[in-house]
Amino acid sequence: MNPEYSLSSLRRPLLLLVITLFLPVALSARPEVRVYRYPDPERFGRDKDRSATAYFGPRAFAASSYTETTTPFTVAVVIPAYVRDQLSQLSSNTGTIQGLSVQQEGNGVFRFSHASSRIHARFELIEVPSTLYDHIRLVYTNSFWQDMVTKTYKSSLIFKVYGGNDLDRDGVFSFREALAVATLLGSRDQPLLGIHDGSGYLENIAYPIRSNAFQADDPTGELIMSINDLGGDFVREMYDTITGSYRYEPSAPDKVQHPDDFLNGTSGDSQDFALAFYHILIRKGYEARILQVLIPGAEEETEYVTVFRKPETFVWSAVHLRMLALAVTESLEDIPALLFRQNLSYAQLDPEEMLRTQKIPAPVTLSQSVY
Repeated sequence: MNPEYSLSSLRRPLLLLVITLFLPVALSARPEVRVYRYPDPERFGRDKDRSATAYFGPRAFAASSYTETTTPFTVAVVIPAYVRDQLSQLSSNTGTIQGLSVQQEGNGVFRFSHASSRIHARFELIEVPSTLYDHIRLVYTNSFWQDMVTKTYKSSLIFKVYGGNDLDRDGVFSFREALAVATLLGSRDQPLLGIHDGSGYLENIAYPIRSNAFQADDPTGELIMSINDLGGDFVREMYDTITGSYRYEPSAPDKVQHPDDFLNGTSGDSQDFALAFYHILIRKGYEARILQVLIPGAEEETEYVTVFRKPETFVWSAVHLRMLALAVTESLEDIPALLFRQNLSYAQLDPEEMLRTQKIPAPVTLSQSVY
């Protein structure tokens, strides 16, 4: 990968040229989606069980026909808020291209179809109703995860589905089929337990429009979308992208680059990598922290490690500019010793202060990590 990579290289000068070049790739993916088998309409499609899934692949989509429901279904599948505007733009700018048709009705409802994959959907992207936030508070008793999931929904939209593929081929458009269509189109990472992760179909289409039309000054957000487009495990793709695109270069030990400055540049020190990893992971809905680790020797060295975990697990993972360790331990204090294979002193830093001041805060207390 080119070490001089920067997010500006993702942009292209002509909107229609980007759409024409990108859509054959974005739409070449086969329609495949999984949902939990017993979604509850009263819980916006959440399945409390999560032990069984239903799979709908290319054959199911190819054999199905479009069917509508008399009463639309609202499901808790999130999609970034910008997608609604970009679908409107795609509708007005292109109409139909590469077999893709996006039409917007006067009431804000979209008709979406793709000829070769046989995807058909009629839906609205709406603000999250207050009753869903009430449900989130019931699902998450831990205040941290409750706040994280709530924040994700407040910055996103969800699906109100009027029609789509009759995947069961029974002539009725069921709630589970509505959930399947929304999950196919929705974001790959779904924050609410009981809502299966999506396939990211709409983000694949909307991303080149957004990045080109707005020339957005959000390098972290753009990088997240470009990593999403790779289609693999997000954390591994993030690590490979960052470490393969930016080189290590020592800098002043008491300073740290803001992640946007780091991503727009070409290099950084250990603390720059750590803060960038933190910023990306927090934006993706992980709990994340930064550890300052003191490495003994003739000249004591300082390394910075970002530790993180997802809402549904108690196990910590860790990322450093030279290593990625997944599912390391449930005990955060064991991580420095396990990573560097020796007894070490470490401190937890305040990443938000680092973002605000672009300086390394003085550690409040030192803790011991025993190998």
